[in-house]
Formats: sequence, C-alpha cells, structure tokens
Amino acid sequence: METGSSLVESCIFSQQVSAESSVDEVEAVPTVCQFTLEFVVIAMSDGKIHVFDIHGTSKETLSTSLGTIWALNLRGNTLASGGTNNSIEIWDVSTCERKQILEGHTSTVRCIVLLSDKNRMISTSRDTTIRVWNIRESICEDVLAAHAGTVRAVAMSTAENFFISGSHDGTACVWRITDNGLRRLHTLEGHKKPITCVLFVGDKDSRAVTAGMDCYLRLWDFENGTCLASFESQSTPINQILKKDEGLITSDASGCVSVWSTKDALELVHRFQTHSLGVVSLDFSGSKIVSGGKDGLVRFRDLESGHLQERLKDASAVWKVGFLGSDRVALVISRDGRTMIEIWNTS
Repeated sequence: METGSSLVESCIFSQQVSAESSVDEVEAVPTVCQFTLEFVVIAMSDGKIHVFDIHGTSKETLSTSLGTIWALNLRGNTLASGGTNNSIEIWDVSTCERKQILEGHTSTVRCIVLLSDKNRMISTSRDTTIRVWNIRESICEDVLAAHAGTVRAVAMSTAENFFISGSHDGTACVWRITDNGLRRLHTLEGHKKPITCVLFVGDKDSRAVTAGMDCYLRLWDFENGTCLASFESQSTPINQILKKDEGLITSDASGCVSVWSTKDALELVHRFQTHSLGVVSLDFSGSKIVSGGKDGLVRFRDLESGHLQERLKDASAVWKVGFLGSDRVALVISRDGRTMIEIWNTS
C-alpha cells in the first residue's frame, strides 16, 4: 500500500470468491458485479453467482444454467441475471431460491433493469431487441426492435418514467415507460461507432448523455431529440459515466478520470491521469473517487483537486470497485491467482 494520506484505514473483510480450480479447469473470472448497501454480488464466467453480505458474515453461491453471465440486477432480495444461454433467471437471494426462468431472447442477454416494484423488468440482448417482462406472470409483455446491433448500454430515469437504450449500431433510443410497455420518443443519431454508455443527467433527469467508441461524449435534450453539445475525448473511448449533481464523472481507456459540468452545455472541468492503462471500474462518494485500472492498481483521489490520497498496488487484476455508503469501499480483485472480495474502512 502506498499512501498520500490516511484515507484507507483497514481491511475489515477479505475472502476468496470461489474455490480454486483444478489443474485441468479453466479459472473462472468475474464478468459482472453489483454492490448495494446490503450485498456484494459477483457473477462469474462459470455461471455461478456469489452473494456476500457487506459485513462478511455470510456467503451464498447460486448455481445458474445461464452459461457465462453478462447481466444482473439486484433490487431488494430480487436478483435477475442473464447470460450466454439467452435466458433470464430470477432469484430470491434471501432464500437462494430460483423463482423463474424467462425465455425469449435469441442471443446473449446483455443488460437487465428491474423496476422498483420488482415485478416489471427490461432486458436487452445481442439479438438487437429490448424486452419488457412481467415477472409475477412469467410473461414477456413487449418486444421492441428499434436497433440494428447489440443493445449493451441502458439507463432508467430516477422517476422510472423514461428509459434509454444504446446500441452497437451507433444509435440511442429514448423511451417512455408506460403501463403497457415502452413507447419510443426519439432516436438519437450522431455517433459513428458503437455506443458504450448512456445516462440521464441534469435537474429531474432533464437531459441525456451518450458515449461511444468514436471517442465522442454527447449531451442531448431527450424531449426533442436534439444534440446540445459534443466533446471528443482525446481520441480515447469513454467506458464509464457517473452522475454527480449537475455534472458527470467519466473514465476512459487511456487511464484518465474526467469531471464535467452539464449545467449549461458540456464543459470539461478536470482531467486526472489516474492509471497507466485503462480504467476498469469507477465510483465516488462525496469528494472521494475510487478507481481500479488494468494496471492492477486501486487509487483514491480527491474529486476537486485530483490529489492522490491512497494507492493499493498488490492486485494482479481489478474487476470492480465501489463505495458502500460513505465510509467503506468494496474491491473485487485478483491476487496470487485467486479472486478476492475485500471491504475496507475509509476515513
């Protein structure tokens, strides 16, 4: 550990995620993770989902039939997961019981969003479609074919009345969520390569942001479908976007973390060279940013100054980092050939 200050105090929990593979087995690696205030959920390439409570007092393993898992979403105790076998499994993490298997997609499931009632769900796939599900009835209520490529970036507004889908075809679609499914409002066109990230921003989620492999970040008035501003990200694709007040925090494949204002247009406020290789995972809490990079480092910086507050450097790979409230941070990392979950106290 290398420190600029005493931000990280102690590791309060460290555990191996899965049993070590035999000589003949291929080592399973994390494919998608989610952190909540109650659970750390880690899906693996072998189709298993590991669920830890954030106190480190219990761990459950869900053995799915999904193949490699590429999508999951946990709300309350309801966990939805999807993978390369094209289906979606619904689990109750409090009982480790698989409740439903939903079938309909014809290729890998890439994104899943559970609505707050935990009965309705939206999923997207490499089959280019978006599906709306009624979980309680185990039925697909709507199938939407608005894209010509994989749909792998989605976002839902805070009020759950709007939804954005971003596709490998370079378009994003804005949808109104209704009792009868999704109604398309606009198709946002301008990106020349696949869209990697979408997000609602601004007061009451009044605007939308998209980022693409064409290295452009675009700000949209999604109510009329017009592009308000665009910014080229130094010829490097943006791979993550987080909302902060009336602005954004982004990371990219060059190892930079950037802070943006979206109040009037799209203004770059700060850019920090945080990693020597691409940023893998990013989160913030208050004035603290935590990032994990392909260089195997986990770094903590001050959001305003960019000052390096702490650096953890003993991981061979970083898969996911994230704050658990304001005073703890969770890491999913690989060290000595093992995938580990660690939870640290922060000051």
